[in-house]
Amino acid sequence: MIKIYANLTEDLLRYANEKLNDFIENYFEFNDDDFSDIFPEVIYRTKEKQCRQATKDLYLWSKDYFVHTLTPLHEYALYSIINIASEIDDDYRAHNNGESLFFYDIEPKIREENPDIDEENPDWVMGDLNEFYFYFENCFQDHDFLDVPLYLSIFKNMPTKKFESQFGIVLADYVDLMPPDIEEEYKSLLSLKELKDEIYEVTIKDDFLNVVKKGIDNFVHSIVNHGIYKLLWYKNYEPRDEKAVQLLFMATSYLYFQTNNVDVSPEANIGRGPIDFKLSRGVNERILIEVKLASNPKLRQGLTLQLVKYLLAEEIKDAVFMVIVFEKTEFKKLKGLEREVDIINQKYNLNIMIVSVDATNNKPSASKLTSDFSPLN
Repeated sequence: MIKIYANLTEDLLRYANEKLNDFIENYFEFNDDDFSDIFPEVIYRTKEKQCRQATKDLYLWSKDYFVHTLTPLHEYALYSIINIASEIDDDYRAHNNGESLFFYDIEPKIREENPDIDEENPDWVMGDLNEFYFYFENCFQDHDFLDVPLYLSIFKNMPTKKFESQFGIVLADYVDLMPPDIEEEYKSLLSLKELKDEIYEVTIKDDFLNVVKKGIDNFVHSIVNHGIYKLLWYKNYEPRDEKAVQLLFMATSYLYFQTNNVDVSPEANIGRGPIDFKLSRGVNERILIEVKLASNPKLRQGLTLQLVKYLLAEEIKDAVFMVIVFEKTEFKKLKGLEREVDIINQKYNLNIMIVSVDATNNKPSASKLTSDFSPLN
């Protein structure tokens, strides 16, 4: 079996591995011992034996009952195979009235034995196992193996300890995805750096963070206790979108931040795309704020992929992931996010904080609520 990082029952893990085996077998059926299309060309041509072995490993591992953890070379091959299967399936669906080549209804027995599986695993429900995005996201701890050339170029201009702390990656684990000459260059550079490496500590002053926390506290307090949540609902009792929340945050908080010498940049363009807000005081004191509705189907990806990439691209340590809750049932999603944040913060040495904003409709009057709270405490 190939390790799946989602929290699934034994039956669903077996089903997911059956699908992986289908993708891999389909690939082998149409490839005669030439696996060059699933590796970077220069890697396959210079390390063909290793690439062929990694591909054959995947074939065998998807059939046995041991749980195998993949190396970056295995990960690259599997990612490519899943991508090929996805393209084949898209073409098959287009010519067969939407019917999938690989996926079918999950066995009624599994559904019968796991009636509450969708509630127990709110991030991934049973239907997700019949979608390729599930395998792209859960067969790999991360997708760093796709960006080795980029990481290597950054590593050349950054102290080793700072690089490893900032990106949570040890390039020595990825040498199989480097051409031989680049691998030798990396090893030589690593030896030189070890002789003169420095310890870098990137910190943000407490007073800056406290100012930002207070501004967010004020915003959340106004939503929860002063009826401002009503501005986030249409008259027909439909909730507004994320853009409305961003505008309301800007309107209620801008003057406070300006008074405290904090610059607010809405929809700042950073690294791989726009972030909702970048707050800064000078060059070194910076924090990002990303706003997401709890109802957003890409809520988790917004945290684990989008926000983390932004932070790493800009070398920023602190961030607030603000989740707007319009329905009481959405609060259960926050527990899973809190666990994700703990893992991410530890892995990448970040300080991401989750703030939940209760924007549910028909709240009790403010006189019945306490005001001595902070969502960031």
